[in-house]
Amino acid sequence: ESNGKLWVVYRDKANGTYDIKVAYSDNNGSTWTNETVRAGVATTTLRPNAVGDQTQLDQTPASGDNYDKVDEAVADDDTTYVGKTGVFAELYDLYNIESLVGWTGDIASITITARANSGALATPNYIKIKTGGIVYASPSLGNTGGVYSSLITANWVTNPNTGVAWTEADIASLQIGFAMASNAGVNDFRLTQIYVEVKSATVN
Repeated sequence: ESNGKLWVVYRDKANGTYDIKVAYSDNNGSTWTNETVRAGVATTTLRPNAVGDQTQLDQTPASGDNYDKVDEAVADDDTTYVGKTGVFAELYDLYNIESLVGWTGDIASITITARANSGALATPNYIKIKTGGIVYASPSLGNTGGVYSSLITANWVTNPNTGVAWTEADIASLQIGFAMASNAGVNDFRLTQIYVEVKSATVN
C-alpha cells in the first residue's frame, strides 16, 4: 500500500504473452486500474505463400502450386495436400513464407508445425528449413499410424547456419518444408498443412 492505494505487480497469462503488468486500486480493491509495464512473449504465425527451391512432392488437386495445398489456417486434410504414394527414397518440398510485419524485439526461437499422415508404415519423415543457402533437417519424426496428426513439430532456438539468434533478415529469406520417404514398402504419405511460429524473447 502506498499513497492510499493498493498496488499489485503480476504476469498476465490471459493472452498468452505473459506481459508484466501493474494494477492499483483507490477503493480498497473494489476496482482496479491496469497498466502494462513490459510486454512479454509474442508469437507470429507465418504460412507458405510461394514455391521454394525444391518441389518433389505430388499435389492434390493437381492444379495451382504445391504451396497452396498446405497454406490454410484451418487444415482441410484430404481436400488439399501434397505427398507421394509408392516405394520411394527421400523426397521433399520447400516453401517461401509470409513476411514478418511489425516485429519488434529479439527472436527467441522458431517452431515449424506440420499436419501430416505418414501412412500405415513406420516411415521416416522430417521437417526441413533452408537458411543461408543450406538445407537443415529435424530429427526423424514419429509415425502417425495412418491418421493425420498436428503434433509434428521441430524447434530451432538459434539459426543453424549462423549459430546465433534468428534475425528478421533470417526470417525474410527462410524456407520451410517437409521430407518423406518409404523404403520399407508401398505407402501413402500426405502433408496437408505447415507453418512457422516466430516467438519473441521471454521476459524474465
